[in-house]
Amino acid sequence: MATADTGRAYVPVPMGTADSVGVIDLESRQMASSITGTVNTHGSALTPDGRYLVAGSLSAHEGQKPASRSEGVTEDEHAAHHGGGAAAVSEESNTGLLYVVDTATNAIARKLEVPGPVHHVLVTSDGRYAVSTHSMGGGISIVDLDSGKLVKAVATGPAPNYVVETGDGAVSSGQQ
Repeated sequence: MATADTGRAYVPVPMGTADSVGVIDLESRQMASSITGTVNTHGSALTPDGRYLVAGSLSAHEGQKPASRSEGVTEDEHAAHHGGGAAAVSEESNTGLLYVVDTATNAIARKLEVPGPVHHVLVTSDGRYAVSTHSMGGGISIVDLDSGKLVKAVATGPAPNYVVETGDGAVSSGQQ
């Protein structure tokens, strides 16, 4: 659940396969509205200013075909170029989605592809990056929220669950 200074809470987990995110009015403790157009939403986080909710889909979808490796480029060089060490993170055409939702309108502003279904999401304290865990793919991904581009995919080992940001801005993940 993510909360905003505006007295609203965003609840994707209980909605699950209802393909929406519930918006709860914290004062009345009632469902105020919902955000539709998402698929199997699970983890979510607000930007520090509360303007956007970043929600992840726990379902895979057919994404763009992975970039093919050029002749003369090693597998490690290719992986480094396309996300930096993402070899353990799924490179299949099934990708995950992050939904960037405008909290003023509850409309999906952008859909961002990440390397696998999303378990949980963290938005860094500066609001620049969304970090998502991919428990089925054994890694995390970092997306620049301004450009919408995948900055890096990091292999973590089996089943990364949550990510946290430390006081010095470093990000770490924990297993289930």
